[in-house]
Amino acid sequence: MQMPQWSSSTTLSASAFFCYCQKEFSFGDAFLTFNVEIMMPNAFKATEQKTKSKQRKKRASPSVQNVEPIDEGTDVNSNDKDEESSSNAVDDDRSPTTQSQNDDDNNDDNNKTKKKKSPKRSKQNKPTQAVARRQGGVNNLYTPAGCGLCFFKFRMHLRIFGLENRRKQRMQQFGIDYTNMVMDSTVPLFKRRCLRDAMNDIDNLNEEIDRCYDAIDHKVEELESGIQSKRNKGKSKPKRQIQRNPENKLPKGASTRNFMSHNYNIGKEDANRPMSVVNLDKLPPEFQGPNVEKWTHCEWNLLEYKTNGGWSKTTEGEVDMVRGKSIGRAVAKFQAHPKLFIAMFYPTEMLEWPVEEQQYTMIYRDGTTGLKPKRISKRGKVTFLMHQYQPLPSFTNDKLLPKTFQDSFTNSMTYRGKKLVTKSNPALLPGRGMGLIDDPTLKIIGMVDPSDIAQGQCGNCWLLSGIASLADFDGAIRRLFRKTKNLDQMPFADGRPNIYTVSLYDLRTWTEVDIVVDERLPVRTDGSGRLFGAKPSKDGELWVCYLEKAIAAHCGGWDQIEGGQCTHAWALLTGNRHQFIIQRSMADPDLFCCTARYDPERQEWAEHDNSPSGGDTGIWEVSWPEVGGGGDDLLDEDELFARMCAWSDSNYLVAASTKGASDESTRNGVVDNHAYSVFEVLDDVAGSGVDLILVRNPWGRGDIENGAFRRYGPGWYEYPEIEAEVEPAHEVDDGVLYLTKDEFFEYFETVYLGASDMTSFLLDGMKMSKHSRHKS
Repeated sequence: MQMPQWSSSTTLSASAFFCYCQKEFSFGDAFLTFNVEIMMPNAFKATEQKTKSKQRKKRASPSVQNVEPIDEGTDVNSNDKDEESSSNAVDDDRSPTTQSQNDDDNNDDNNKTKKKKSPKRSKQNKPTQAVARRQGGVNNLYTPAGCGLCFFKFRMHLRIFGLENRRKQRMQQFGIDYTNMVMDSTVPLFKRRCLRDAMNDIDNLNEEIDRCYDAIDHKVEELESGIQSKRNKGKSKPKRQIQRNPENKLPKGASTRNFMSHNYNIGKEDANRPMSVVNLDKLPPEFQGPNVEKWTHCEWNLLEYKTNGGWSKTTEGEVDMVRGKSIGRAVAKFQAHPKLFIAMFYPTEMLEWPVEEQQYTMIYRDGTTGLKPKRISKRGKVTFLMHQYQPLPSFTNDKLLPKTFQDSFTNSMTYRGKKLVTKSNPALLPGRGMGLIDDPTLKIIGMVDPSDIAQGQCGNCWLLSGIASLADFDGAIRRLFRKTKNLDQMPFADGRPNIYTVSLYDLRTWTEVDIVVDERLPVRTDGSGRLFGAKPSKDGELWVCYLEKAIAAHCGGWDQIEGGQCTHAWALLTGNRHQFIIQRSMADPDLFCCTARYDPERQEWAEHDNSPSGGDTGIWEVSWPEVGGGGDDLLDEDELFARMCAWSDSNYLVAASTKGASDESTRNGVVDNHAYSVFEVLDDVAGSGVDLILVRNPWGRGDIENGAFRRYGPGWYEYPEIEAEVEPAHEVDDGVLYLTKDEFFEYFETVYLGASDMTSFLLDGMKMSKHSRHKS
């Protein structure tokens, strides 16, 4: 056999040399194995998918592993016997891929007519997402562990990809150099050294790739062992059985008054009192007789604009576009029914067109809010008619409240150094045509609910969260306004100024005081004309606005109520000293301790002030309240949750605050450094084993982004029995968060507790209200 004459600089294609070696050379088997693994990587993909461990063991080329080290003083063709034995050794130790390929070639003819079908996976065997989430495996994307593993594997595979590319290039170059060396017996000595260095580099790359795969395996084992240990821990520590006592628990919301009147026979005549602006049965004596029509007066102002088309709205009711009918008759109908229609518009020039060519649009009042025409111009080609409802008559003095009816607080109030009420920035009067609740739904108190609360510009989330906790017991808000005469007829539709009396507690003396405020509500100083304080409710209730204003006046101004704690709000509202702040212990952050503004050594309460920043603001570690177990021990999350259940059953006030430094940032949708009211604590909901804590954002909006029980979250589909029992309002964004117990303690670091049964507070208020009516 004559060897072709190739020089050392000649390069050989992989496929050409593969065929030539297989036919002509005795060492072709060894090089065949090497060449198949380098130049035909597709053959190895199936093996890698079947068993990754075997692929890592055979990752280095058999020919590279079995090529004898090249001695610098030894000729390549000096020992034919060693070469034959080397080739035989490689032939006996062929890679599994080469053997499988040969087997496939031998059986190729037998398998031409037979086609194996890959087994299809039964749908019944496919695990659902709910089952996967309950199993809690490493690949579960709903767990932080699963997300961390995916990111780690992604990083490692990027590194492996780079290493394999480098190894592939090195092995290709090695194969070419090795071929040229075999073909030329006069290879220089430095060429042999380069081949030896290339072999070492390939070995190092293989070791680095193996280490990357080992790191992935170690990470998977670590996470699986951690998850398994948590499962074992949960099995070894059975779920705490919480004893609930719902017998004396007050129902939340508007049903509180019905419950109190039915069980205690107090305030029965007030339980179902109608909530309307006009109540002829409660007409004041001075407005009886001929003045009744004046007292029930309201104004409908017909406004006409010329526009170039377009209008804006907050919410849209029914819109009816009519063609082929008289515009004149439609205008007469519109003017005669202001309660039915809020606006209509039509092209002005169409009034002169034939009736069959005329068209107009009617906008119904029901469901339409915030309606305003756009592109107003004297030369506008569209006539826009609008009924403006004004439930209260305006004052004659430039629509401003007469000085004789002004309180002593509003004119002097400031916020961050700026005066709120000035001549150029007057306060708003609700219902008097100034753009604030000019709507038939205007009232002071209706069906009180925590969703009535929406925070304004002032940073007093602590106060509004405290008020929201109180609003769960409807009679509690009425108790604060019980000294306001004719509350259910206010605001007065006859034009009289409205004066509101709010009963709060002076924390310097712990006695009840009455704060009298007028109907003015300040606006922001940025010239926007928007309300500064809390907003009226969506159904036109104003109690939140005037309660917040009264507390600001009582504490010394709006600046004095920026920043505080819910416990201080409850002390101002209820006069209860037993306010507790529960936070993580400095000695052990995994446990909670109970603190209060009470010095156990001196056995006296700290000096309080009406402003949350005044007085002695120090707190001391104290014993836990008796309700729930008492004691001085530190509690873990499960033990604290059990006590929260007991406090909820005892009608205590509960709230919580989140971690963080500023409420301008959020974490997973939960606002940092922000107070939330806690209005329900549920354990083992519907027998599912899931514990839920319901909290509410005083902003009146927002939801946890990745929570299991967020709006339309996976938890509701996994546990339909919980959804049937809790009945969440998914379509409403009212700031209510449904948190699991673990989620609650992940985001909230402080729990506030007002340790007083709200039943006694409501009873006292109803007795006082009844006594004042009999006395009058």
